[in-house]
Amino acid sequence: MKILELHINSFGKLKNKHIRFSDKFNLVYGYNESGKSTVHSFIKAMLFGMERTRTRAHKNDTWSRYLPWNDGGNYSGSMRLSYKDNIYRIERDFSRQAQKPLTLINETKGKEVESPQNFINNKFLNNMSLLAYDNTVSISQLKSSTDHDMAIELKNYIANMNNSGNPVINTEKALDMLKKERRAYAVKIVPEAGKNYASNLSTIRTIENNLSIPKNSSKAENLLLDKQRLDMQIDKLIVSKEELISGLSASKQKLNDKSVSNALDIENRKKKAQDLFEAYHNFISTGKFGMYKFASVVSWVLSAIFAIFIVYMYLFNKITKLSSPMSSSRNITMIFLVMAFIIALISALMCMFAYFKDKNSLEQYLNDLYELLNIHTRASIEPGLSAFNSQMDKLLIVLDEVNAKQQSLDKLNKEISELNVKKQSIISGIDSSNRSIWEQEKEIERLAELNDENEALKAIIDENERLQFEVDALDLSIETIESLSTTIKDSFGVYLNKEASGFIKGITGGIYDSMSIDENLDIFLNTKSKLIPMNQMSSATIDQIYLALRLATAGLMNKDKLPLFLDDSFVNYDNSRLRSVLDYLYKNYKSQIIMFTCHTREEETLRSMGVKFSLLKI
Repeated sequence: MKILELHINSFGKLKNKHIRFSDKFNLVYGYNESGKSTVHSFIKAMLFGMERTRTRAHKNDTWSRYLPWNDGGNYSGSMRLSYKDNIYRIERDFSRQAQKPLTLINETKGKEVESPQNFINNKFLNNMSLLAYDNTVSISQLKSSTDHDMAIELKNYIANMNNSGNPVINTEKALDMLKKERRAYAVKIVPEAGKNYASNLSTIRTIENNLSIPKNSSKAENLLLDKQRLDMQIDKLIVSKEELISGLSASKQKLNDKSVSNALDIENRKKKAQDLFEAYHNFISTGKFGMYKFASVVSWVLSAIFAIFIVYMYLFNKITKLSSPMSSSRNITMIFLVMAFIIALISALMCMFAYFKDKNSLEQYLNDLYELLNIHTRASIEPGLSAFNSQMDKLLIVLDEVNAKQQSLDKLNKEISELNVKKQSIISGIDSSNRSIWEQEKEIERLAELNDENEALKAIIDENERLQFEVDALDLSIETIESLSTTIKDSFGVYLNKEASGFIKGITGGIYDSMSIDENLDIFLNTKSKLIPMNQMSSATIDQIYLALRLATAGLMNKDKLPLFLDDSFVNYDNSRLRSVLDYLYKNYKSQIIMFTCHTREEETLRSMGVKFSLLKI
């Protein structure tokens, strides 16, 4: 993600400000209090928004701090940025009365993005929280060290990184998903298909090999009769099974039509209907709705009466003023009438407001009840609730019927399977009992049946092989993820220290080339003789250490593709340190860099280094 330009309508002291950024290194220069930190805060507000407390805002609240200095200023702005070959424009209105506080437009495709904040979080920020942003890529003015709460944020990322190597991937959830998918494939496999196919094939070969072996014809006839009886029983069971499946499908369809899958769904709907009814009934029983309406009418009538008296007194005074001035009693009466008129008018307006507010609440309850109970009038509410509960009770009965039919279907399948086994045994007996011409014809017919059955079984076996291939692939995926998770878990501590050490070496220009970070995020510099705690270092070195930690953390969280913001972060650096850190950041930071400063030495240093950068003056 790279920021292209900002347009600030009004934000703090800034008004109608337009700023363009280059792709790589941007130096934003301005004297103290010129608005650099305001621009920095505006960028963060455009990405994350600004939460306002519901109560009266405190003067140090972020939203209050950046209220436009000019009265009536348009508290809003926009930011254009590039992301994966597309140009986007974020528009925010921070005012309290904003109808649409956030809009995100894909300018490349010419359309507005739905759920804009989710898109910003997931795509632009790669799920980075505000805390992580403030403690990695955004380094505020005179604050290069991380907050104490960053330890908690980093440990949360480390927990996932320990398992997957990616802070936003939870391997436990991934493994659960793969195992669930494996079970879904495994349950579709028909294990008896191969067995039945092999059994049929064996029977076919036996029949073919023994067609010429003579058998006792009477025994063969008895076995044939037994087979026919079994066929009749199986056919009857199959008919019953089809009828049961049809009834089961109809019952399940009833449940599907009502979007019901279990008894809990039904109980939840009944409870919701009862809660809505009780809320509606309690609202009606209070009587406030009618009271407000009556009080409003009375107040309007009184207002009209007092208005008439005021007009009357005024006209009377005009007529009598020619002869004598208005007496003090008339003045008092006139004042009383005006005050009474104002009080009655205010009461009328307040009662109307309360009346319409309660009316809206009542309509909401009614709309929810109408929609849930499928009714259209108030008179139908109680009958509709009774009918709704009755309908839900009937669905409970249907659920019980589905369970009972499913049990019956399982029992039928078992009986059919057992009869088929007996049938196969009888056929084997027929194969071995009689080799007469008549029996041979039957055997040949049986062979044709078995071949047809095996053709069907072959299709099932092919499907089983496909499903088993999927199961084996998922087993391999699960094994691979678990193996990789163990490997990453063993090497992660070394990885974090290695990353941080690489940054400290680059930032200090090789003065320090190794640092260690323990599980509590306590930091030590490695020397040939010992580990030196960070608190024994100078403030400039500590700044360098914390900057290295921020950059390592950004890389760890996979956020080093975001712009790096530096707001007067190098005030404790001498010229040598400044040159080293600028040279390292320019050559090694992968994304855009935006540096805010009130000094000219950063510009002078960059120019002396021959670095290409964009200079913006506030």
